[in-house]
Amino acid sequence: LPPPVADLNERDADDIAEVVARATPGLAGADLANLCNEAALTAARRNHQKVALADFEEALDKQLLGNTHGTLLSDKARRVVAFHEAGHALLAMSLPEADPVRKISIVPRGRAVGVAFTLPEVPEAFWQCTQWQARSSVMGALTV
Repeated sequence: LPPPVADLNERDADDIAEVVARATPGLAGADLANLCNEAALTAARRNHQKVALADFEEALDKQLLGNTHGTLLSDKARRVVAFHEAGHALLAMSLPEADPVRKISIVPRGRAVGVAFTLPEVPEAFWQCTQWQARSSVMGALTV
């Protein structure tokens, strides 16, 4: 059986709820239910007694980007991907209006060989022009 989410202490549950809410704007109830189920399955695979934030983050990565796949990258290619994603993160950190960086990964998932995730602090509907410009800069500045 998957581990019970109800066993989380209040602080853990609040942390998970905040991260999930900020990372999943616009998702339908069924999508959120799938996310919770995937997090429970991840926790069970890891033999966790409770569903942790790390389980939800892994489930979120899987839902947004797809499964990891066995694409083998050479050391040189991994280095290029790492520098590329680090560039996105550094740019996001240097722009005051940009969203904070949540995670950087060079694990190939879906169609991506790397990703730099940012986590919006406010819903996009309430963004100022400068926030849209910052996101455009972070996302597009390093594309080749």
